Amino acid sequence: MPTLQEVLADPNYVNANFATKQAIFNKYASQDPNYSQANDATRFAIRQKYGIETSAVREEAPTPAPIPQRTYGEAAKDVGGKFVSGIGSLVQLPGQLYGLATGDFSKTGLLGAGEDIKKYGEEMLSPALKAKEEARAQKVQEAEKTGQIAAGATAFGETIKDPALLVGFLVEQIPQIIPALLTGGGTAALTAAGITAREAAALVASGVAKEAAQVAAKKIAAKEAGELGVKAAIGTGAVQQGADIGAGAYENIYKEAIAQGMSEPEAAQKALGLARAAGASGALISLLAQRLPGARTLEEAFAGVPGKTGRILGAGKGALGESVSEMVEEGGGKFSQNLAMREVNPEQDLFAGVGQAAGMAAIGGGGMGAIAGAARRPGTVETLPPVTGTGNPPSASPGIGTTTVNVGGKDSVKVN
Repeated sequence: MPTLQEVLADPNYVNANFATKQAIFNKYASQDPNYSQANDATRFAIRQKYGIETSAVREEAPTPAPIPQRTYGEAAKDVGGKFVSGIGSLVQLPGQLYGLATGDFSKTGLLGAGEDIKKYGEEMLSPALKAKEEARAQKVQEAEKTGQIAAGATAFGETIKDPALLVGFLVEQIPQIIPALLTGGGTAALTAAGITAREAAALVASGVAKEAAQVAAKKIAAKEAGELGVKAAIGTGAVQQGADIGAGAYENIYKEAIAQGMSEPEAAQKALGLARAAGASGALISLLAQRLPGARTLEEAFAGVPGKTGRILGAGKGALGESVSEMVEEGGGKFSQNLAMREVNPEQDLFAGVGQAAGMAAIGGGGMGAIAGAARRPGTVETLPPVTGTGNPPSASPGIGTTTVNVGGKDSVKVN
């Protein structure tokens, strides 16, 4: 396949009429990255060089219509609309899981109800906010022509510099953390009492005084229950991510398969298999992302795990850790969807939309991580009361040991 440079030197091109030149140029230009990945100004210059750009001055993009001003009432209504929209996305979760399990994605039950709620929330938004979101989308689309990093940076920058876009986006994310909050906090609360009783009995049996055993058992229970709560919250988040990625993949792949002429049953079967694979991949990426430093700040806050630093430093670490992990999670999820789509459309760009997904995820993760990091109470060192015991060997309970010491001529048990 000749390059554009070779085409320019071909006499058949040089001596062709204008219409033929345009046809030849358009055929080869789309396959030459020097043109296809260039910005508008560079493309214009290339077309002029090849003699197929007739305008003396490059046409500028039309000036967007001015964005209307919001009233205070509209601003408040926008916050409510975004929250309602987020609730709608959450309500769809059971329907998404059911669809991936059974192949039934009909717009009934919670799946349909969630879509209706989300649509209602979007209808509540002011014309000003809708115009801002549209303008951001256009800028991201233009930036994506130069690469995914540029698209991600544009999505991030356009959102954080505009309070209306920033607040709206963060508010829309709040309902998504409710399941992890319930499972993380609930698991920690429900398991703490049982662990406390078990550990207290073990300590008393080993010779530790009852009062000290109760204090020590509560410390052990808080740690173990917190770890269980964190695992529950992480698992819940992975299920949510997998369902969202899988359901989104199903819808897009089904439409593409129908457009290519597949029958509805064939398209549904093809889409379901690929959607399940994309969903599983999204869930796995979510779990792996939690291994990054600071990635569990939100889950640890839900489970009541104390922070290891002060609130200010905790907010900074939480913002950074959650931001990076969310970028990996959302960017990886979008990549999984593209990979599944490529099985139906071989021309699918694997990185399409990845930059924007990562850029927006950085905002959501960073914002929630900062709040969670600041909200966690700093860990404290507790001093156990003086105790006496029988001089038995150290306890086998994790984190607690006893040592026999002589105080005033009498043996005493010290809890380590």
